Amino acid sequence: MVLSGNDNKIEGGVHSNADAKENGNNNTRVSGNATYVTNPLDISGSGAHWWTGATHISAVPWPMAFNIADFAPGGSRAVAAAGNYFSFTGDQVRNGAVNAGIYYTTGKWELTSVTVTPFNGRTGATFVSSGGLIDLKGNVNIRPYSGIPERLVLFTNWNDGKTGNNRCDAEVLKLSGNCNHFDGVV
Repeated sequence: MVLSGNDNKIEGGVHSNADAKENGNNNTRVSGNATYVTNPLDISGSGAHWWTGATHISAVPWPMAFNIADFAPGGSRAVAAAGNYFSFTGDQVRNGAVNAGIYYTTGKWELTSVTVTPFNGRTGATFVSSGGLIDLKGNVNIRPYSGIPERLVLFTNWNDGKTGNNRCDAEVLKLSGNCNHFDGVV
């Protein structure tokens, strides 16, 4: 996990089965425990306290499992979302308000100043990528799509073409902007 932006906030704990890097400023707000696997911990930046006090542990199994095919067109989660499902091909950029729903792409997501508008009786948004990283460029304020009981907010199975023991060292979630706030499972 790489946190290079400023003034970011995550409600809940943070864990990385690989690197934990923080070089942004004033990233001090984590409401849960922080754990990481790869040594050494890489912290720099003014007021960079995200991983301060983090615990070095062994790799852990995923606390819950999601199948990327369930979010692809025709998948069980896509079908269940019905009119609140939005599918795209290739890299996608969102800037500004989006309707509540599941957003799936085969490329990467780049999100800037994203807020979610209730739609079809649902709230929140979940962004899924089957082929790229998810980059929060700044001022992203999202809660998980209300149709997913596990509270999933961001999900990618991208591994930058790496295999075996190296597949966990690719950047898949990047908080490169300032003032991001999300609540849910990443």
